[in-house]
Order: sequence, then C-alpha cells, then structure tokens
Amino acid sequence: MTEQQTTFERDGVVRIPAALTGHWLDEARKCFEWSIAHPGPRSSNYTKGDSGTFYVDTGNPEAFDGYATFLERAPLKDRVREAMGTRELWFAFEQVFFKEGGAEKAQRTAWHQDTSYLSFDGPHLAVLWMSFDPVPRESALEFVRGSHKGPLYEQRGVATTGLPTVPRIEDARDRFDILGWATEPGDALMFHPSILHGGGPTRSGQRRRTLSLRFFGDKAFYLQRQFGKDTPECFRELRLENGQPFRGEAFRALP
Repeated sequence: MTEQQTTFERDGVVRIPAALTGHWLDEARKCFEWSIAHPGPRSSNYTKGDSGTFYVDTGNPEAFDGYATFLERAPLKDRVREAMGTRELWFAFEQVFFKEGGAEKAQRTAWHQDTSYLSFDGPHLAVLWMSFDPVPRESALEFVRGSHKGPLYEQRGVATTGLPTVPRIEDARDRFDILGWATEPGDALMFHPSILHGGGPTRSGQRRRTLSLRFFGDKAFYLQRQFGKDTPECFRELRLENGQPFRGEAFRALP
C-alpha cells in the first residue's frame, strides 16, 4: 500500500502537488472552458446582487465528448487509481465552479457531503478537485479529517431524509480536525465524496476557476439515496439494487 493510499483511506483526502503541469494542465483548463461554453441541464448561476459571480455546472451528459482525450491520456487517472487502490477506474461525471468575489461580504460554501445526494457507496469513490487560479489558505477548500467514515448528514436542497443535520462546524472549529491547503494551478486535492467539506470565501478581486472530476473503482456499490438539485442525470437513470456493483452505460471505463 502506498503512502497516498494509506492517507486517503485514513483521512479521506490527500493532496497531490503538481498533479498536472505543462501540456496536461493546459488540456485540463480547456476542459473547464468547454464546460463554460456548453452549459448542461443542471447548470446554475447563484449570483446575487453585488455578492460576486458563482456559477456551477454538474454532470453535463455531453461532457465526456469534450473531456475524452484528457481523461483517457492524461497521467491524472493513474494517480487516482494508485491513491484509491483500485485496478479498474471509471469516470462518473464532472463539476465546474466559476467564482469571482464581489463588493458584498464574501460567503463560504457551506459544509456538506456529496454522497448524501448520490446513490453510491464504498471505499473506491473519489473526487479530484483542482483550481486554475492560486487559492490562499484562508480561501481553501477544507475537510474534516476522517469524516468519510460516517455518519452521513442531510444535504441542503434534498427532501427530508431522516439523516442528522450537518454539524455547525463554523461555530466550533476548534472541536473538529480541519484540513486545508493553499494550492497553485496544477495541484490537486483528491477526496472521498462522503467527507465533510466546505469552501472558503472568494473575496473581492479574487477569481476561482475550479474543475472537479468524479471517479469510482472496483469497490463501489449502489445505495439508493434521495436526489438533490445537483444529482446528475447519469444517477437518476440507474436501475440497480442496493449492494450491486456500481456500474452503468453512462460511465466511462478508463484505460
């Protein structure tokens, strides 16, 4: 077992410095730009007043056509496969974020877990997050170490599920083991989608262009959950039973 695999299993997140450089960093940026130019059915603009720009697009069904060369040839997939500890690797869907700080008070992205609105489970799930702009520590994506091991909390925007409410982490940060890193373009953060995470604010004059890629491996299983506003079509169309291997025609096996 590699050091990164050990860290990923224990903490639920691992930092991969300089995961992409040169040509492949340029190709990743082109994927982001493709998504901005081709909004999908779940694209949303959360911009309000002078609060700045906050645009999100999740799971565009056409994205693989725009991302195929990068996903199949870039060395990134090998880093994910190694840190996850899986033999096979599938691409599930992408998510892009475009933020610019406005004149009003900068707002955090609230603490949450992604699996509360995605119907999969197991150790071989991973999100690869990268920003094409420098992100200082005070604006970093943050994680509660080890929280991918449970419990699962209710997701904002999902109908009542009976799950417990997300803890008020910002009101008691010293009670939680919070991880976060300043990142430069080309750095990547790989995390399990069940980990509690939240984004620091993008302040006035700052810009953040972020690409988030979702993968799963051998030990990924179907587990029905309530759909949320960010649940992509590829999950809504699945017809699996709980406990079955998580597979589907919409997901792409990577070489």
